[in-house]
Amino acid sequence: MSSENIIIALIVAIAVIGAVAGESIDAQYVALALLGLGLVTGFMSPSSDMGERTGMLLIAVALPSVANQLDAIPAVGSYLNSI
Repeated sequence: MSSENIIIALIVAIAVIGAVAGESIDAQYVALALLGLGLVTGFMSPSSDMGERTGMLLIAVALPSVANQLDAIPAVGSYLNSI
C-alpha cells in the first residue's frame, strides 16, 4: 500500500469517526486533523500539470465564497447554507 493510499484511508477514517462520534469528540480537533492530512496529501500530490494545479487553486479559493452565498436561493438556500 502506497503512502498516498494510507493518508487517504486516514482521512476517510477520521471523517467517519468525527461523523459517528458526533458531539463526544470536539469538532475543532477533527477539522484540524483533516486539514493537516489534507495539506500533507496536497504536498505529496504528483500533479505536475500546471493547468490542473491552477484549477484546483481556483476552486479552493472560489468554493468558500460560493458556499457562503447559498442563502440567496429561494426556499432552500437557508438549508443549504447551514450545511
